[in-house]
Amino acid sequence: MTTEELSHAAAEPDQLHTPAPDDLALLMLTSGSTGSSKAVRLTHANLLAAQAGKAGALELGPDDTSLNWISVDHIAAIEAHLLPMFNGADQVMTTPATVLADPVEFLRLLTAHRVRVTFTPNFLFGQINQALTGRPASEREVDLSSVRHIISGGEATVTATVRAFLDTLSHYGLRGDVIVPAFGMTEICAGSVFNRDFATHDLETEFPPRWGARCGACGFVSPTTTARCRPPPTGPDRPSRARCSCTVRWSPTATSAMSGPPHGRSPPTAGSAPGIWATSIPRAG
Repeated sequence: MTTEELSHAAAEPDQLHTPAPDDLALLMLTSGSTGSSKAVRLTHANLLAAQAGKAGALELGPDDTSLNWISVDHIAAIEAHLLPMFNGADQVMTTPATVLADPVEFLRLLTAHRVRVTFTPNFLFGQINQALTGRPASEREVDLSSVRHIISGGEATVTATVRAFLDTLSHYGLRGDVIVPAFGMTEICAGSVFNRDFATHDLETEFPPRWGARCGACGFVSPTTTARCRPPPTGPDRPSRARCSCTVRWSPTATSAMSGPPHGRSPPTAGSAPGIWATSIPRAG
């Protein structure tokens, strides 16, 4: 059904749908960087668990206004929309062209709306560095003292680029601990591993490792350098499957879960991968 059709339809009380946690909420395409894009099946439980985990891992609340400029057909934009809704916080949405046409506009938007949380791939750090080298912004134009987190994901975070970014923007009130390298995929509802120790441990490395990164899906700290998040020991603190954002992806010709089911099986249901709660590296079938 198209949005035009929906706009002319009057909903009756008996037509209102109350979803179950495992009901399909949306199908979101993967990037297709290693093959054809696949539609990832995300349930209401997946999305809600992911937002709860992210809010806890990043310690977010109703005062944490966010800014998103990523296109809304990307899972990062879905995260940037749902997370402030979950926290009862304000959100500012703009188009990619607004930022890409003038990277310094990103800083102006952070300033104008007193943004505390935002997201950007590494390349924008470099573009902002270059733009400010040619034309420094005035301190009246840019004030970044409100920013708490700039989540860096979507590609590798290059530490030298980030160091230059932090050094340049410290003159505009940006704290040295705001950059949070993160990892996520469409299958795990975007960001799921956040390195909040980057500023204190990793600024001298070429690429920040994920040692000790906190898993946004399950809320516990990964003990491995590969950032694979394993369930904690059995007991009352073990997360329930309902709290996990791990899901499956589906296409008419290909099926995979995070644990990689044998070829030829029917598409698995969400959360059916045995023994996996949240993972950022696919495991061999």
